Amino acid sequence: MLTRRPALRFLVLYIVGIICAYWLFINPLWIYFSILIFVVPIIILTLIYKWHIIFSIFLHLLVLLLGLLLHSINQLDYESSKLEPSVQNEKILIYGIVDSEPIKQERRFSFVVKTDSIKREFKIDRRGQRILITLRNISDAHNCANVEFGKRIFLEGILEAYPFKRNPGEYDFGKYLELNNIQGIVNIKSFDKIIAVESMHKNNFRHWTYSIQQKLYAIIDKFHTQRHASFLKGIIFGYRAEIPVDIKQSFIDTGTIHILAVSGSNVAFVAFMFYTVFGFFRLPRKYIALATIIGLIFYMLVTGSSPSVVRATIMAIVILCATLYERKPDIYNSISVAALILLIWDTNFLFDIGFQLSFSAVIAIVFLYPRFEALINKIPTMFEEIKAIDFVLKLMAVSLAALLGTIPFTAYYFGRISIISLVANILAVPIAGFNTFLGFTEIIFSFINDWIASLYAAVNDFLVWLLLGFVKQAANVPYAYLEFSNFNFISCICYFLIIGLIININKHRTRKIILFICLLIGNFFVYSSIIYPNRPNFSLTMIDVGQGDAILTEFSNGKRILIDAGAKSKIYDAGIRTIIPLLKNKGVDKLDYLLITHPHNDHIGGASSIINKIKVDTLIVAMNKINNHQLTTLLQEAIKYKIGVKHVESKSQIYVDPNSRVYVLHPSAYFKADRNQNNNTIVLKVLYGESSILFTGDAETEVENILISKYGNFLSSNILKVGHHGSMTSTSEEFIRYVKPKIALISVGTRNKFNHPSKTVLDRLLNNSIVIHRTDKSGAVIYESYGSNLQNINWR
Repeated sequence: MLTRRPALRFLVLYIVGIICAYWLFINPLWIYFSILIFVVPIIILTLIYKWHIIFSIFLHLLVLLLGLLLHSINQLDYESSKLEPSVQNEKILIYGIVDSEPIKQERRFSFVVKTDSIKREFKIDRRGQRILITLRNISDAHNCANVEFGKRIFLEGILEAYPFKRNPGEYDFGKYLELNNIQGIVNIKSFDKIIAVESMHKNNFRHWTYSIQQKLYAIIDKFHTQRHASFLKGIIFGYRAEIPVDIKQSFIDTGTIHILAVSGSNVAFVAFMFYTVFGFFRLPRKYIALATIIGLIFYMLVTGSSPSVVRATIMAIVILCATLYERKPDIYNSISVAALILLIWDTNFLFDIGFQLSFSAVIAIVFLYPRFEALINKIPTMFEEIKAIDFVLKLMAVSLAALLGTIPFTAYYFGRISIISLVANILAVPIAGFNTFLGFTEIIFSFINDWIASLYAAVNDFLVWLLLGFVKQAANVPYAYLEFSNFNFISCICYFLIIGLIININKHRTRKIILFICLLIGNFFVYSSIIYPNRPNFSLTMIDVGQGDAILTEFSNGKRILIDAGAKSKIYDAGIRTIIPLLKNKGVDKLDYLLITHPHNDHIGGASSIINKIKVDTLIVAMNKINNHQLTTLLQEAIKYKIGVKHVESKSQIYVDPNSRVYVLHPSAYFKADRNQNNNTIVLKVLYGESSILFTGDAETEVENILISKYGNFLSSNILKVGHHGSMTSTSEEFIRYVKPKIALISVGTRNKFNHPSKTVLDRLLNNSIVIHRTDKSGAVIYESYGSNLQNINWR
């Protein structure tokens, strides 16, 4: 395949170079040096002495080095231009142009500014960076109109720390910003901090395309309700910012998410429309093709030039150009040319989910569909006569091919694979196609007669209602999708290898390869227990839930205790947003114990969501009675889900694992805190071999003194989970002397209103040579123990 398709060959080498740069972080100067002293002279000598084979080898090497070089430069440029605050709550002044359409979601408003200058303290930066501006909890929504795409503005805000992946299995917002070439985030308190200087020049090309976009969006908004209009703008123009979350999730669960992005089908329809319209003028074929290409480029620009649209547009242009020269285009070369153009433009496209899904789907369809079609053509003649069956089977074949091509990516990014997508796509794809066709039709007729346009819009409304209702019901079908965890790069390679072997199973050579792989796997399982003997281990994960606590402890026999569940508010639920994704990422589908140290919201808030989504055997709470609404509700839900409830008190023990000991040190059944519920917290000590951890919840100095008087040197532990998020009311000097920890863990939210952790506590820990880990600085913290030592795990 590679020998007959040079574009595909170069694409593979170029991608290998990009991946090497991504993993190895090579300095671009070394790559320049390699090209100059090694590759270039050999190419020159080859040209002189006509060594064509050598020339071919080094030309291919040059393509690989080009991918390595360009992505290394991109990485270096981006890292050097990222904005990080030099001090807490650093003020920043920005002068620039609004570079994106502003997005308003509930009480949050955001947009991107392309800067002309940035003033920080006594320094002015004129590099022209792209900064994400956010306004949270906005009430003066009418002022949103002052911020428009293309306006030149001046603003003052607070520079936020550049985001990073805070927990395993969590969405990496920092990576999203990098892929969209956004170098920093600035938070603004109100619209008063934004001054509109001037609008973009009317003759500016970007302003022109933006104005056309807005006029087209306005036509759709005119004839449809907000919910239906948001959906139509998504499938026709690729504008998905307004699509409600529940609609997006339904399309993800049913494997029809590709419908919400402008893709090859839209481009094919637009190409057909342009080609047909220009054909009416009886122009020569080359002029029709040229006009169609111009029309496609215009459509690509209006839709925002997403990877799927650019890919489909380039492929259509390559095919149109090939027909002009009366050559049969090779589909793999067309796909490869499209991918190469995108990746030369920006190597980061390779790591964009839209790019990966788009290309994997179209390659899978091109590669697999002919094989499926051959099988369909073998069906008995009696069924072949029924055209509907043939149509449905071929539509299912296209859907199956696309599904097989995109499974690794949906499993990796969304943690699930849609089973119902085969059926859902049979109905969803044709209806979405009609939606697109009718959408274009109502736009065209809106310039002629609103009444006619409204008739098409009414039909489109009915089809949108039908499609959204169908997708929602399909998503609620039991086992509509399967959830996956730990699906990584190696899993992807193995998956595609297995698919390739299955397709070629009828070949004798393939059967030999399968036998060899089976023997290799069998030997691995037989000898791995000798080479890598299984040793019982214990792990602790302090989850970053913001201002709250949630710690997962996993024991050598596979049992797990989750200590606390983070906070819950109207806009944030630690259980749903953070803890459940982390558990699924680790392959955890059951918790043996959910322990709530005390019923403050930042410890109990996410518990209700957890027991709704994850099987929990036993809920553990303190023996002493506390009058608390959240705790009462949680106990009632435990009864509803048939979860056992265990009440513990000081000097009792939780039996989890024969290799471990879990002791409850506080509170006693009769302990009553004086107005301070923090002191009703459950305090635990966990022992595993020579490793020991002391979990103090929100215990303050009063409890620490009780623990010292009761247990003395028994408190000594390798790790101390610092009490009350590092508040100065906890972690006294005397308590540290008895615990003697080597490591201190502090679960705390970034820029929290309590100013935790206290500088006094931090100094106290540092003065005792204790290593400090804080979730606000490093995200989740993982420690593992094999009995004799504790090891910090770098999970990123």
